[in-house]
Amino acid sequence: MANIKTQSLLLATLIMVGALILSDSKVSGFSDNCDDNKLKEAGVQCFQYVKISGPKIPPSKECCDVLKNADMNCICKHVTPEVEKMVSVEKIVYVAQTCGLAFSPGTKCGSHTVRKD
Repeated sequence: MANIKTQSLLLATLIMVGALILSDSKVSGFSDNCDDNKLKEAGVQCFQYVKISGPKIPPSKECCDVLKNADMNCICKHVTPEVEKMVSVEKIVYVAQTCGLAFSPGTKCGSHTVRKD
């Protein structure tokens, strides 16, 4: 049961990284107020798109809708080495970009730093 909770939190965290970007916010610092319900919802809707195994696949409308209302700073804050064992930060960035979000160059999320393209 603890493993399921950890997976949900990890997924939600990664998915939230894309959410702040969707709202046209710049991801620069970490939010002190993380909404656990939004993190969980992001994990539920987006985990299949950010999990380590499998190819990159475009996210669903539901996943994108959740990310549009998420706090990406909060998500990035929760991307720990333990979370990165289950989710791909590269896929988190891909999902966010596919949903129309853009990270500021230099944004750090987990072990990943967004580069200028």
